[in-house]
Amino acid sequence: MFRNFLIVTLLLFSACSRTKPVDVEPVQVREPKPLSKLYHGSYGIDVSEFQGEIDFDTVEQLCDFCFMRASAGTRMLVDNLLEYNYSKAEYSSLRLGYYHYFNYVNDPEAQADLFLSAVEGKRNNFPLVIDIEHSENIFGQSMRSNTQFQVLNNLYFFVEKLKAANQSFIIYTNKRTYMDLDLGNNYPDVPIWIADYACDVSNETPNLCIRQFCCDGMVDGIDADVDLNVMIDPSIAKD
Repeated sequence: MFRNFLIVTLLLFSACSRTKPVDVEPVQVREPKPLSKLYHGSYGIDVSEFQGEIDFDTVEQLCDFCFMRASAGTRMLVDNLLEYNYSKAEYSSLRLGYYHYFNYVNDPEAQADLFLSAVEGKRNNFPLVIDIEHSENIFGQSMRSNTQFQVLNNLYFFVEKLKAANQSFIIYTNKRTYMDLDLGNNYPDVPIWIADYACDVSNETPNLCIRQFCCDGMVDGIDADVDLNVMIDPSIAKD
């Protein structure tokens, strides 16, 4: 009998130990960063459909400028919320600009045509922006000379289309892509807008015009994280 009692006791203990709650480390919640006057210059945002419908009546009280994604070469489509957000921002006090997310592989001239069509007739206070960012799918773990040639060749034909339409342009990029494509030498006279959250690029990047200093910003009127930017060279703006 004692043996049976011992077996039952052990089984009960085992069941209790399996159902005992386990202490779980609390999940760290990332707090968006507010728009604040950390740097000298005018402040603004860049947005796309991922920020949803934006209350520009509120945003214009906090920002000086706004760049909207006009089109994307990855899908060869106009941004889903470009027309809606533009209709709300058109008569605001914000200086407005537009960018195209450049795809390294898709037909560069078709991408340029898409971009130009998307911005046609819209109020625009800046040169058009080519968003060109590093992609592991294209570059792999390291830049190969043939890949660099392919990307720069496609970028050349995209740029030529913009020039033929009498459009000046800015290149938006990050530090890695800037170095991999040697943009400082390949486009020495083009204004550069760079994403740099450590903010240590001013001496490394000639023609720096805008610095994106945050990708998880918080701005009233926008119900999502948003990129925050400071304009270094106000001469790029057309009032």
